Amino acid sequence: MFNVDHTILNRGTVGAGASATRFYLAVSPTATARFQVGEVAMPALAPSYSAVANATIFAPWTTPAGTYYLLACADGAVAVAESDETNNCLASSTTIALASVF
Repeated sequence: MFNVDHTILNRGTVGAGASATRFYLAVSPTATARFQVGEVAMPALAPSYSAVANATIFAPWTTPAGTYYLLACADGAVAVAESDETNNCLASSTTIALASVF
């Protein structure tokens, strides 16, 4: 378990509805195979506004031991319609090592 502070910014020209940021562990910054490890609700944002939140991350016990990137994906449930749905995830610049607990 660990905590992550993150900031969400609405880069659009119209307001964005409330959503949730989802956090994942992945073997590379662009991997499509991911383990969801957290989620935090985010408020609606006016254009050019941002919000800061803290999330507690729990790696499921079924996550294989290894080295992972932490991905933060704004609007992780794709609940807010956007002109570009491909720019919502950002990977950590460093990796996280998970060891087996058994």
